[in-house]
Amino acid sequence: MTSISTKWTPKKRDYTSEHKQLNKTTNVTTTHPLGVIVANKPQTTTASSSSIVDPLSTKASEAEIDPLSRALAAAITSKTESKVEYSSGITDGFEPWSSKKGLILSQYITTKKISMTTAMSNNNDESVIDNSKIADMTTTSERIKNRLEQLDAYEGGQQTQSLTQQEYVNRINEMNKDMGQAWKNDQRVKTLKIVIQSCKLLADMNVMEFYPSKFCLITDLLDTFGKLVYTRLLEKSASSTGKIPERVVPDLIPEATRETTRNWFYKIAIIRELLPRILVETSILKCYNFLSTTHYRTALMQLVKLCRGIGDPLVAAYTRCYICRVTVDIDYKYREPIELAFTDICHSFHQINTPTVKNMYTLQKLTTSIYLSLFSPALDWIVQCLLHNLDEVKMGEIINKTRSALTTLSGGVILNALLNTLPPSHVRVKVKQYIEMIGECDEQHFPKSILYRSLGLSLLLSTPTSTPSDLQLLNSVWKVVTKFRDPSAYMPCAEVWTELASKEYTTRELNTLLGDIIKHLTPDRIFEEYYGKLHGIMIKLLANVQDFASLFSMDKMLPFLDLFQRENIRVDLFKSILHAFINQDPQKKTNDPVLISAMMHCAKIVHDTLGALTNDDELREVSGLLSALIRKVDYGRDVEQELKFCVEARGLFGYVDSVTITLIQVNTRTISNL
Repeated sequence: MTSISTKWTPKKRDYTSEHKQLNKTTNVTTTHPLGVIVANKPQTTTASSSSIVDPLSTKASEAEIDPLSRALAAAITSKTESKVEYSSGITDGFEPWSSKKGLILSQYITTKKISMTTAMSNNNDESVIDNSKIADMTTTSERIKNRLEQLDAYEGGQQTQSLTQQEYVNRINEMNKDMGQAWKNDQRVKTLKIVIQSCKLLADMNVMEFYPSKFCLITDLLDTFGKLVYTRLLEKSASSTGKIPERVVPDLIPEATRETTRNWFYKIAIIRELLPRILVETSILKCYNFLSTTHYRTALMQLVKLCRGIGDPLVAAYTRCYICRVTVDIDYKYREPIELAFTDICHSFHQINTPTVKNMYTLQKLTTSIYLSLFSPALDWIVQCLLHNLDEVKMGEIINKTRSALTTLSGGVILNALLNTLPPSHVRVKVKQYIEMIGECDEQHFPKSILYRSLGLSLLLSTPTSTPSDLQLLNSVWKVVTKFRDPSAYMPCAEVWTELASKEYTTRELNTLLGDIIKHLTPDRIFEEYYGKLHGIMIKLLANVQDFASLFSMDKMLPFLDLFQRENIRVDLFKSILHAFINQDPQKKTNDPVLISAMMHCAKIVHDTLGALTNDDELREVSGLLSALIRKVDYGRDVEQELKFCVEARGLFGYVDSVTITLIQVNTRTISNL
């Protein structure tokens, strides 16, 4: 066996050159090395270049991305979008539009057919327009004519459809997707055309009660368009290293980006219809930062004044609302356009008495009070923007102006906006003044039920000065609420003020309110239409009243529970009661006969729903509730009462084996304690 000898020799190294190699300048990467590679699509400038399609790149773009890469790409995208997200700088206490939007969409619904008129696309590509002639155009009229031709390039015939509410929502979502797809395909004019078509829908008043929800849906599309334009201009403002500026400084913006910004505003300025022109320009108003740091202020004032040219007062109110939304996003300290919008909307209410407007809402079988209530979401937002962080002196001036106009058409709706937006602590201090103001309002112009409900909601958000609260306050409100004969007006007030009574008053007042609810809903079995609100009232009572024994000893409690006569709703309610009783204080036992009797009654109703077809999950839930209820009862050394209770429970809950096991354990514990 021969051995192989290895001769080791040192490697010659030049440490000076290696040090220089390691200290080379590096560039900060903006993409993850394991992330999704996204190639920027080149902008097409001629018809010939846009018609060439690479089959390999097409297949690659259509290929499915693996889940990990997709998640990483989504994280990178959200991080990038967060840098260009609009930031208003609003402090705490200001309710954002996103939270208001959900309430509006759930409240303003309709079962009627909604007509939608949209322009039919010619399906022509943007490259059909001869862009080579643009450079030869020198006069302003020629450029304006060319821009009009671009906007009309997709204009075909018009089609009108009658859609249900859900179909209408789906159609708006489709328009939003089409806009995003057109933007990705570098079809800027088509994108703008879709936005203009969506804005035209806000001028359609065929179903007025759905209008606030329609406004939310379409302004979402406008917000998306505004962010797309702003993000694109930010990208064009990137430095030579590709870094997007964190803050826009007009003097440092490249001239090409400034020209693109002007081009967007020029295209919007030649939109023929007034409403789309106002809305679309408002959506990209933040792009003025690429041109000047203060020009947006002049533009905002002009846009608010342009709203005076909108004939329909409801459409004008919501257009002002959108302008105020954008104002808060851009510069929340700049209040002049908000003050002007509030003044104009107050002056526009006199139009409601004109024959033209009156015929519009009477043809849809709406009363004046219902029509005025449609203004509430827009007016609430404008008043909130106006009153936020406002000093007491100016706030008092606005309240005094409102009080002087309470008997007019606009008095109730403006007072309602104040109650919804004023600080709850302020409303609590001056609650008697606001009750007097509600009494001075004209019921024919605005429903007092909405005003009392708004007052109650504001009081719920504030801390009472004493517990129980002033009984005179509750009496002065309830003596008016109890006279409401229409259940649709009575129940919203009853729901709020019953919750307030459960928090700040004794069970005596709470028992009186429950008796009044029973009195209003018993005739003609009206309670069957308000199971949701009744269930909500009971859940809030369980959450707010700590003493279950006093709660279920009220003589109106069992009659109130008897209103739940539909089996599935009744069972769900009794399950909620058992859950609340068991989880209130798991270690606390009870031997109160009234409370035990009420809980056993609820448990028996829940137990009797079990059968051969009951699934395992429901059986496990019910058996857990019944066993926990049995363990909550403890008579101490009174063995006779304990055994009597166990015998009764065995007879009531014999279907569930786990309950039998629990009873055996309880009996064993009782005997061992002797």
